[in-house]
Amino acid sequence: MKLQDHIELLGLGHPLPLRLLHDTGIREALEAGRIHIDRELLPDQIQPATLDVRIGKVRVYDTEAMRLTALVENARLRVTLADLDREPTDEFATVYPDEKDLPIILPPYSYTEITPHETIIWNPEDYFVTTDLRSSRGRLILQLASDFFLPGQQHLAVWNWNPNPIILYGQSKFAQFFFHPNRDDLPNNGYVVTNDPEAKDLARTVFEDGVELLGPYLLFRLGDHLLRFKRDLGNIDTNKKYLDDQLYERKETTKPVHLGVQEPVIAQLHPYVKLPPDIGIKILGIAPFSQQSGFIRPNILMAGLEARCANAGWVDPGYEGYVTAHPFRFQNPVTLQRGDVLALGLFYKYSTSVGRAYGSPVLRSHYQGSTGTGTRS
Repeated sequence: MKLQDHIELLGLGHPLPLRLLHDTGIREALEAGRIHIDRELLPDQIQPATLDVRIGKVRVYDTEAMRLTALVENARLRVTLADLDREPTDEFATVYPDEKDLPIILPPYSYTEITPHETIIWNPEDYFVTTDLRSSRGRLILQLASDFFLPGQQHLAVWNWNPNPIILYGQSKFAQFFFHPNRDDLPNNGYVVTNDPEAKDLARTVFEDGVELLGPYLLFRLGDHLLRFKRDLGNIDTNKKYLDDQLYERKETTKPVHLGVQEPVIAQLHPYVKLPPDIGIKILGIAPFSQQSGFIRPNILMAGLEARCANAGWVDPGYEGYVTAHPFRFQNPVTLQRGDVLALGLFYKYSTSVGRAYGSPVLRSHYQGSTGTGTRS
């Protein structure tokens, strides 16, 4: 299939909210009372374009018990668990209270519900809120079940696709909230770039070695290596610092690399990125798949599922280095090689520079100058 067919098939169009606050805009919205938080924020919780949220009460579910019960009860439980605004249940769950530094163990391939430590209130007529994991958590191959957060929603639904248990800690930073103004009369800092000529102009600023574009979309290709998670490591402790060779097996991509089903990897993406303080990039995953002979077109649902799992998330203004994606195959194995297209990107352009760009000392940025590394915290 051609890349154009991927985009048409997946219905990407321009899928992102058109507007986005940066850190100064978030602070102004807090001061004006348009966004309300019930707790005092830490100095580094407001990042260049997001608000970091911390871990509160956690329910780690016994997914095998859930599966068996769902089969017996005709999937009643499974449907209930998919309802994000329901009252959470402790059935089949190990419950961890909202307690600072409390160790929380996420078994391999487990489902977890994390209630944010902060209660955040906003008027849905003012803002639409999307979510993503912090980079260090995404690099552990944790995945949010949804990329939006609605008013009144009580928890973030998380899957651990890592073959090893992961230890998180109570009230540590975990996910990011993005605030997208819904109304024209609200202060707004940035917009998604959907104009082809503007995207080309910005690309010349950001990519010193050049980048391919398809309309306004940036094409990110597999770089020099993949990092494949080792198995049977025991607990991966997020309070510890690890070298890449402690957690991963490095695979050079000059030769084809087989990526099996449910095999977690971190992929270095090319080209090299150097963002000024008024431009961010949203990465959209489009993990490649092969068209089978005799099929008129691929299964749309499966294409969408496979595509979501290469999502690398958000690249902050001020970031410099290689970005990463996390291709993860639910059902179909794939062979990858250097130069394969793994993800698309779209620019967000701000009218003013962010207050604190990525790499500012107070933000404790872990990945400035990254060569495509694994988790650092």
